This record gives sequence, C-alpha cells and structure tokens, in this order.
Amino acid sequence: FCDGPVDLIRDLSASGASLDLEINNPKNVAWAPDGLTFKSWTHIGTQHGARKISEACRKSREITLEAWVVPAKASQTYEGVLIAMWEHPARNFSLSQGAGSPGAYTASLRTGAADAVPKPLVAPKGTVETKPAHVVYTRESAAGATRLYVNGTLIATGSAPSTFANWDPAMRLGLANEFTLNGAWLGELHLAAVYDRALSAGEVAQNYGAGADPPTTP
Repeated sequence: FCDGPVDLIRDLSASGASLDLEINNPKNVAWAPDGLTFKSWTHIGTQHGARKISEACRKSREITLEAWVVPAKASQTYEGVLIAMWEHPARNFSLSQGAGSPGAYTASLRTGAADAVPKPLVAPKGTVETKPAHVVYTRESAAGATRLYVNGTLIATGSAPSTFANWDPAMRLGLANEFTLNGAWLGELHLAAVYDRALSAGEVAQNYGAGADPPTTP
C-alpha cells in the first residue's frame, strides 16, 4: 500500500487483468505513505469475481495469503477479515482475526472435502497484539498441509486435503471487512498478497525480515 486514490486500492501484482479494489466509504479510512488505516466499517472489494486468482490456484492446488497489519484491538468476539475471496457467508479462502478464538489469527480454505464455510485453522489464543504483525497462511498441494505463521514463526498447522475444484470464480476479493455490517476489522493494513503457491518457511522468514514496504517474493 502507498498513498493512493481516495477510493481505490491498486492491484500491483502485474499478473493478468488488474483486480483493483474499490473503497465504498472513503471517509472511514485514512491513507498514509505506507498503508491504509481503517477507522470504521467500510466495504472494500473488487467489482467482479477474482477469476485470475481462482484459476491460478486451482491449477497449482496451492495458495499463500500474506498480510502486514496493526490491529486496533487485540481481542474481538466477531470475525474481522484481513483478506478473503467470498460472497458472504460462503468463501474460497480467508485470513482473519477473531474467528473461533477472540484473540487469535485464523485462516480458512475451501477444498473438495470442505463445506462452503470451512472450519478455520486457528492460532493459539493471545497471538494478536496491537503492534505490527506479519501474518502468513500456506497450503501445499502434496498432502494438503496448511501452516499459519506470525512474525516468521510457525504457530499452527493443519490439513486441507483434496482440490480447489469447487471454488466459485465469481466470488470477489475483499480486504479488512465482510461485505455485510456484522462487525468490522479496524486497524492498519500495510500489505496484502495472494500467491498461487505455498511459500516455504525460509521465504516466510525472508519476507518478515524485509518488512512491509519492500516487494515480497514473486
């Protein structure tokens, strides 16, 4: 993120058709030179389905979700989404704060063996703090192994077997909040990225060490 248009977050991936995200309540956010502050609820998302993400991940059967955040609250009873591809309540994937554990980061991934709203992989309670955090979720194709990292440290593991064949390419990509008013994630977002492969533990550590501003591993 960088100081940008009042109501638009640019897709900087340089991969395929651009997936710019529109901010429908610009007054509820504040741009900074290195990020975006969410002061109150706002809808942020693509106007159309994030098809290029769906197609790439369905082909590779892998995914990484990465975010640099500064939460406004360490604990919340509702789910505050950081990155998601969804049409509420169904989702292809999400990286969140508070789903299943008020003081934890969580991630969910829809596979052939999962429901439309899959059970999340939950970090230990109390892992969220009101200071900069590098949060990464990966899923490898070989055995469906899932991993959740915070600040370069592996803090939770799980399994999401099968394929992404049941993903809905019409679902939109969204940041920071649901497409409904059922609670808002507040805080600062400095980086949000989706990869069509699972970053290794070494690459996660490398990105953590690089900080939020430099480009991440392609």
